[in-house]
Amino acid sequence: MTNKQPIVKLPADCISDIFYFVEDKITLYSCLFVNHFFLHLILPKLWSNPFSFTLLTNKLSLIIQTYIKCLPKERINYLLNEEIITNNKYLTTSSSIEYHKFLVDFDYIRIIYSINCWYDENNIQNQDTQEILTNEIFGNLFFNQINKMKNLYFQINYHTMYLINDENIKFVDITNYRGSIEVISQIQEFDIEYHFEQFDFNDFDNFDKLNHLISLTKNLLNSLISNNKNIKSLCLDYKPFIPTSDSKEIMNLFSKVIEQQKNLVNLDVSDSTDTFTYKRFHPSLITQAHNLKFLRLEFQITIDHFFLLILELKCLNTIELPVVPYQDFIVDNNNNLLSREDKITFESISKNMFIKFNLKNIFFLPKEGYPHRSDDSCKVLKTLLEYSNKSVETLTLLSLSSDFIPLISLNCPNITHLSMIIDNNNLISCLILFSNLQNLYHLKLKSSNIPIITTSSSINKFQIYFNENIIWDLVEQIPKTLKILELDLLISSKDLKKFLLDYCKASLREIAFHNKELITNQHFKVLLEYVEKRKSLRKFSFNSNYLNDDFFLSVNNNYNNYYNYNDYYYFNNKNYDDDFDYDDDDMKSNEYSGYVYIEELIRLIPEISDPLDFVNPFYEY
Repeated sequence: MTNKQPIVKLPADCISDIFYFVEDKITLYSCLFVNHFFLHLILPKLWSNPFSFTLLTNKLSLIIQTYIKCLPKERINYLLNEEIITNNKYLTTSSSIEYHKFLVDFDYIRIIYSINCWYDENNIQNQDTQEILTNEIFGNLFFNQINKMKNLYFQINYHTMYLINDENIKFVDITNYRGSIEVISQIQEFDIEYHFEQFDFNDFDNFDKLNHLISLTKNLLNSLISNNKNIKSLCLDYKPFIPTSDSKEIMNLFSKVIEQQKNLVNLDVSDSTDTFTYKRFHPSLITQAHNLKFLRLEFQITIDHFFLLILELKCLNTIELPVVPYQDFIVDNNNNLLSREDKITFESISKNMFIKFNLKNIFFLPKEGYPHRSDDSCKVLKTLLEYSNKSVETLTLLSLSSDFIPLISLNCPNITHLSMIIDNNNLISCLILFSNLQNLYHLKLKSSNIPIITTSSSINKFQIYFNENIIWDLVEQIPKTLKILELDLLISSKDLKKFLLDYCKASLREIAFHNKELITNQHFKVLLEYVEKRKSLRKFSFNSNYLNDDFFLSVNNNYNNYYNYNDYYYFNNKNYDDDFDYDDDDMKSNEYSGYVYIEELIRLIPEISDPLDFVNPFYEY
């Protein structure tokens, strides 16, 4: 008689926690059909933000169709009478599941666009009735009672101008519905964007609708002031094409929203209008001194004001700087420099008391369009590092001189995540830095110049050269704690092979390339050899588009939910024999020719059966 192993049944809470960490939508969709228990666990996650799973208009239309079936029968009858819907199937096949109650992320523009897609797919002749359908869905499903909605995105920018120019699309006021107050009061993340600085208005004539959107923005901010004191994450990206009288009012309203909050943790403020000075904004920021942990400031601020602010925000552990604070000089009417002795400065305070910033994550990312002095840039970064008292764990930087880099290892020995620009001038200094960071886990290296590849002779000035013994000695000293390596630079396949297989002692778990123009079949051959030899690589990412430097900013990843064009591939550890032995010299003519499809590269290497698993980034309904 055989002994049967007892069947272990996990508690429902454990299974729910497991599914919480499953992000692959195809896997989740498959699990829907296991049993009713799995169905009720997974449906809320799939429908928490269904609009983010697809860009196809017919799929977006199907989502709206499902929501229409969730409407009360009397409202469906009303839509039939108004000839907005013409098929009785909406009555006979009404949904028994209230999908709208699962919605967590409410993206205003995305949903408005999806309703327009439904009209196009169903060939509705009278498109003037779009506002009626929008009001029915918003008023009876999303804003009629307390639900699970936690995040609200109201993003009006140059990507959405084609919607603004469409006469059939009407933008409704979400603060006017019966249950708006209750729903808005439970929102924990608000992302309000009014961003048109890159749009050409020469051929644009629908300014009435644009002004209407400004009014909607102000109404939403006023509703937040009156009804919500529990926001945890707040973002305002305000960059109108032309500053108007509304600019100052919107920034004033936003300041009041901040002052109302009791649990604000993340704050992101961008204002390119210069209509709202830091002195007016400062009192609002200080109200969150004991709560705020993440701060992103994209407006002009002096160096003294910036560091005094960091000193006042006691709980702040993450700072992102897209605009470099500037040194203010006190001058008289003749532009002569005056003494600063009577002015309270960060320098004067630091001389008289012990100062410590509690920063763990620093993202120093000056954006184009904001000119700054290199002296200011160095001073700000140096001060941030020195007064953080070795607490920094994540650091993202632009290009630095070889003289400045040693300051990082001196002041930030506990870094685990590092992103920086390297070139042949600072390569040795950077490698010395890496070898000194004994806790380094995630490293991203980017070239200061990304070349446009035309011929093999045009790439020489961009390539990173590992041609000195001291360089390879330093590569050998890279800590074994390193698990993730991202490359956005030009390195030859020979140097990559020596780096990964001969000198680097770390057992890498993930490798990523961020530019298809810099990678050849030889580079992929090196990776396959690495899999065979080290057996540690579990994930390989290949992105044909450029990534932003703020790749560690997971708190702001919601901004890119709808435009995820990365192709992810995962290596398995199957055995294979690599019979091909390419000669780099023979490949010189097309060494950097680039490949459109990574699958073609893999087919060049024989004796590999299904070496890659392709993961579709979009969920298919």
